[in-house]
Amino acid sequence: MLYRYNRITSIIGFNMRATLIAHPTTPCPFIESFEVVVQRSDPRGLVVGFVITGDVEKILIPAPSPPERTENLWEHTCFEVFFRPVDSQTYFELNISPSTQWAAYRFDDYRTGMKDLALPSIPKIYHDESMARVMDIEVAFDLKALRAFAANDMRVGASAVIEDRNGRKSYWAVRHPSSKPDFHHRDACSLLLPGTGAQT
Repeated sequence: MLYRYNRITSIIGFNMRATLIAHPTTPCPFIESFEVVVQRSDPRGLVVGFVITGDVEKILIPAPSPPERTENLWEHTCFEVFFRPVDSQTYFELNISPSTQWAAYRFDDYRTGMKDLALPSIPKIYHDESMARVMDIEVAFDLKALRAFAANDMRVGASAVIEDRNGRKSYWAVRHPSSKPDFHHRDACSLLLPGTGAQT
């Protein structure tokens, strides 16, 4: 599916991909596979794409809305990306809804010191349900918001809350280090994003 992540902007060399799995306490049998691809669009930008394969018509999709900062997106179907600079307690969270609403936060430490993260531009969100049994969402994100950290390596956590049409939620991540779903856990950030000063 890597070819799908090319709509918003041109891609340069770096990319990584991983599989998201449902937390054992929230199985979701109608999803057959769930992938994330992270690609660098330029030295300061990322494109993150999520692809779900399965009976995607069972997913409850928030209604289209203006692309504006919105709180509590995780209460419904929502895709999340966490950035944790190596050797730092500080980390960042980006929430993306298929509605095109978004949110971005900075944390001083585990779930503490939360502040809105100012972004230099609104994330560009592309949502596609046109293919049978496939749903994807893609976001282009400007790393200048993390300029104090982006020059160094960062750990990335990709995750999602999927709500079905009966209101049940499943929690997906590349790694689940806790007995309960916890996207903020340090060890949930298991992907390595080389710093902008490193070779990509």
